[in-house]
Amino acid sequence: MPEDKLLFTQMLEDKWSWKRFWMLCLIAAVTGMAAFFTYFWRERTIGERFLLILCSLIFAVFFILYLEWNRIRQGIYQEKANNYTRIALFYLAAAALTVLISYLPAAQRPVILGPAMMLLALDAFAGLMCSGYFAVLLCMAGTNDAATLACSLLLGMFGCVVLLYRREKGSQLWTGFMIFSMSFCMNAIFSALGQGHFSRGNLFQSLTGALMSCVGISLLFQLCNDRIENSKKLSLDQIMAEDYELAAMMRSYSKADYDHARRVAEIARGCAEQVGADQDLCAAAGLYYRIGRLEGKPYVQNGVLLAKKRGFPPELIQILAEYNGEKLVPSTLESALVHITDSIVTKFDILDKSTLSSSWNQDIVVYQTLNENSAKGLYDKAGLSMNLFLTIRDYLIKEAPLYDNSRGKQQQTDP
Repeated sequence: MPEDKLLFTQMLEDKWSWKRFWMLCLIAAVTGMAAFFTYFWRERTIGERFLLILCSLIFAVFFILYLEWNRIRQGIYQEKANNYTRIALFYLAAAALTVLISYLPAAQRPVILGPAMMLLALDAFAGLMCSGYFAVLLCMAGTNDAATLACSLLLGMFGCVVLLYRREKGSQLWTGFMIFSMSFCMNAIFSALGQGHFSRGNLFQSLTGALMSCVGISLLFQLCNDRIENSKKLSLDQIMAEDYELAAMMRSYSKADYDHARRVAEIARGCAEQVGADQDLCAAAGLYYRIGRLEGKPYVQNGVLLAKKRGFPPELIQILAEYNGEKLVPSTLESALVHITDSIVTKFDILDKSTLSSSWNQDIVVYQTLNENSAKGLYDKAGLSMNLFLTIRDYLIKEAPLYDNSRGKQQQTDP
């Protein structure tokens, strides 16, 4: 593992959490119960039941290992640190749905919904993992034919890809059309392959399954995705409040650093607005960019640990880990915007007001700082195109409140 990645991994290590432990136990228990209830009303031998439950528990081990790896490696956004509650509840709902639809005809099952829940709860890879497990569960619960397994696997994978696109682009009509058409076609084709012929019954069941998939996905995004995003925004709003614990600690530690951080947050938000980046994330990252100074050296590691202990979103933690490009260079547009803003505001803090008496001098500082950072290759991985770069530069020169007016007023009152 590269040294910089190893450092980031060490930064994200957490202490033991009983709440996280019980949520992992719930995931394992739900996996076993899903297998049990899938076979509950079906005529199966004890050996077949035991084999399915054993396979389910093995999957649970794999899934839990992935959750822990993802937590340590990247961090998982939760309302509270070390809390897997949302993931466990979504997994419970997805498993329960899989058990229920296992009693429907194969062509009528909305198999996309289970993986979609896990994609919303965690990420696309978790959705793909669960789509494979749910497909095996549905296949073993029914006729055990290859057509049922293949259809469920392909629909689950297709659903994760399409829903990931919808989550990024927000194209509801296109996504709905694709889900409906692919669900109908694949269910009809694989149902015919399994039975050896087309029938009106299979076509009707395929149509019903496609409608349930389309409506279910729409409701799922409406109810769940919006709540998750609103929860994230609520958390960012909370940590941006002046009375938030960490903000109060910064203000008590150094009023100058706190004023600097507030100005970086304001300007970073303005930069993000200009180029269509996440404004709330940029503002929060700008405010806590120097948070590691509260604990002393090493600043980067201590800043990440402070943020992680308070359950900051992983996107924000990643930006803090890329502080000043010391250990990791900015990897996202938001991280690059915060780095640009902090470096320029720092220059303006160092230079006195007489040096910056003219707009020409201020423009030179902005030009030089941006050119120096760009020449070092700090933004090569951040997706900062030349057009975005020029847009940000124009905003910083023409609109951004770069100079600390409160400091200038203080200098004017000094004898």
